[in-house]
Amino acid sequence: MLQARLYDPITEQALRGAGLRPGMRVLDVGCGAGDVTFLAARIVGPTGSVTGVDAAPRALEIARARAATRSTGPGEEAPISFRRMTLPDVDLDGPVDAVIGRLVLGHLPDPVTALRHLSELVRPGGLVVFQDFDNFPLRVAPPITVFVAPQRGSRPSELA
Repeated sequence: MLQARLYDPITEQALRGAGLRPGMRVLDVGCGAGDVTFLAARIVGPTGSVTGVDAAPRALEIARARAATRSTGPGEEAPISFRRMTLPDVDLDGPVDAVIGRLVLGHLPDPVTALRHLSELVRPGGLVVFQDFDNFPLRVAPPITVFVAPQRGSRPSELA
């Protein structure tokens, strides 16, 4: 939920820019506490639908509780559902218009295979939209071989 305060504005911009529109059927993978699911529900509106999936039962409990207490006017947001599923083994009853996710790919052992599978759930011409970080390879510039943090009270010249 803290991530939402930081990322929701740029996530909304990315989803809208990618083509998320009213009436779409959306799958939010790695939904966690539901922030991106709720954001997508506002964008696709009451004629769309959003399903959030996550492997963590506690996250889904939180998402469902938050969904039950949301104060939106009638007809303002898409219907939302949450389901427990492990990525990439997501199974749906039909294709979706969009598969979305935020900060989930870095948690997968094989994100490329997961994206291939998830893209098969999207109708032809649909959207696959993820907001994530490329953490590989991590590097330091300029390159250093060893870094020794100074101990409290020491001066740099005292370090070996």
